[in-house]
This record gives sequence, C-alpha cells and structure tokens, in this order.
Amino acid sequence: MNENTNTTQPATTVAPATSQEDELAQRARRAREAWLEGPSEEEMIAWARQERMRRVYEAEMQQREAQPSDTDAQQLAQRYSREAQLAVEGAVYLLFTAPWRLYSTLVHNGRDFEGGISSFGPPRRVRLDIDLK
Repeated sequence: MNENTNTTQPATTVAPATSQEDELAQRARRAREAWLEGPSEEEMIAWARQERMRRVYEAEMQQREAQPSDTDAQQLAQRYSREAQLAVEGAVYLLFTAPWRLYSTLVHNGRDFEGGISSFGPPRRVRLDIDLK
C-alpha cells in the first residue's frame, strides 16, 4: 500500500435497542421455543378430531360415488333391453334375407366364372331362351 493513503474505518453507529425491538425479539424467541416443543395436548386432540372427521367424510363420499343410483340402473336396463331387441331383429332379418343373398352371390360368381372361361376362346352368345322350332 501507499504510505500517503489514509486507511480510516468508516464510522458505524449502533443505535441503542429500543424496548419495542426487545419485545419483538422476545416474542419471536417464545414462538420458536413453542414450535420446538411441539403441539400441546389440546392441539393434538383437536387435530385428531378434525382428521377423523375428514376421513369419515371422504369415506362417505367414496361410498356414494361407488354405489350406482337407481337412475343409472334404469338407464342400463333400458340400454341392454334395446340392444337385445336389436340383436333379435337382426337375427330375424338375416334368416329372411340370407337365402336371397346367397343366391345372388352364387349367380354373380357363376357369371364371373363363365366370363373367365369364355376369355380363353372367341366370345360366344349364350341364349337364355330355348327355341323349339
């Protein structure tokens, strides 16, 4: 360091603590001590009662949600009866239309077969009506 420079410490003034600050510090100290000691017997009993009530309430709410209501059961019954009715109607429809669909499919496949065979030779005319002259 240079000899010419003065190294003086800045002056710090510490104001004397007031009684209000002392009271605030004392309250904070008491609050910390109370927190470290833990809850009192009355606080533990009150917390246990409140926690028990909360758990009972949650259990009741879960039980209500788990049980289907009468309207839900009625809606499910209507839905299943309608689906059963549609299944029966579909089975009857298939019983009446299946032979005709099968016949139509066989005729279509027969025409495709004839078309495939005739492609090997010259095209020919197939008469559907028979002349007996």
